[in-house]
Amino acid sequence: EDLDFIDLKILDILQKDGRASHSAIAQAVGLSQPSVHERVKKLEARGVIKGYTALVNPEALDLGVLAFINIRFNKYQTEAVAEAISAVPQVLETHHVAGEDCLILKVRCRSPRELERVLERVWRNDGIDGTRTTIALSSYKETTVLPLSGCEEAESPEEISA
Repeated sequence: EDLDFIDLKILDILQKDGRASHSAIAQAVGLSQPSVHERVKKLEARGVIKGYTALVNPEALDLGVLAFINIRFNKYQTEAVAEAISAVPQVLETHHVAGEDCLILKVRCRSPRELERVLERVWRNDGIDGTRTTIALSSYKETTVLPLSGCEEAESPEEISA
């Protein structure tokens, strides 16, 4: 079942404020609160909404070192290596990629020394051919908000399909 314009608006609101009440959402999308409640439950049941979480400022927890680790390894071991590396708490994201590298990791650490320990754990995996680490000096955009088919710019369902 495809998502309609109202579903996209509900998702847009919840992405920006996971604590938005069904009443507030109902007012924003022009539906009753029970209708919004039902739509949200359906979105959850279908796995479109995977969960709700608090966005925490990493620097408030002294996790100011943001790094990206590119990994090359025996491509036949992708799943095993990705699963092992993903178990490291400092690894926030693990992506299997096309190109020269096999995986890209996004990691958050307290210090360069902690990043070094993460790299040591990466190298413990069999078949690792090499790594390349890039440390971010500053971040201009980090978001969990997905673009939803232009629903922010569109005023009506007709504008989305235009």
